[in-house]
Amino acid sequence: MTKGKKITVWTLKGGEGKTTIACAIALEGDWAIITNDIHSDLTSALKEEHYLVLDPDQPLPTKKELEGANIIFDPGGFLDHRMIDAVKMSDYVIIPVSEFGKKLNTERFIASVLEIEQYNKNIVIVLNKIAQENVEEARKALKQLMSKEFKATYPIFEIKKNEAFEMMLNTGASISEIVKRGGLFRRWFQPVDGQLQKLIKFINGGK
Repeated sequence: MTKGKKITVWTLKGGEGKTTIACAIALEGDWAIITNDIHSDLTSALKEEHYLVLDPDQPLPTKKELEGANIIFDPGGFLDHRMIDAVKMSDYVIIPVSEFGKKLNTERFIASVLEIEQYNKNIVIVLNKIAQENVEEARKALKQLMSKEFKATYPIFEIKKNEAFEMMLNTGASISEIVKRGGLFRRWFQPVDGQLQKLIKFINGGK
């Protein structure tokens, strides 16, 4: 992995799994997470040296201070000026959406993309917590929505709903580590590990 990568995982709507995605990526490599959410779940999955929770009046480390470090920004709620700076310095901004097609989810998703587009056009969309049988239909609907609402089309990845993520948050073990335990863990969790690795490969410059 290239050193000095920066990504942001963000959406306006709560419950879309952004912090879970941030943790899943962080645990797969040499990443640290910075958040302005003082109630973040990061502390349950990551070692203390791998995350920074900003106090309300604490400034974001500068781009120069973060030079050479692989950082995931995990903003909570609306973007404050610090997290806008984080978005601007990010190589990619991941926007997760679950239950795509529901009115509220779709409206918040559109608003999230339009907000990020003001600061960074390198957007990656993740259909999160999705059932495998719904993937193709959701992808088709999402592409139609992008052509209607946005000036650009963005890469789409999917991550299925899986108990592996709850285990990851509770134990601090990466998804790939859980899969390597073999047996039923491999059978149950290997498909979602493959989806996660595909996303990580893209972020790291692969195809």
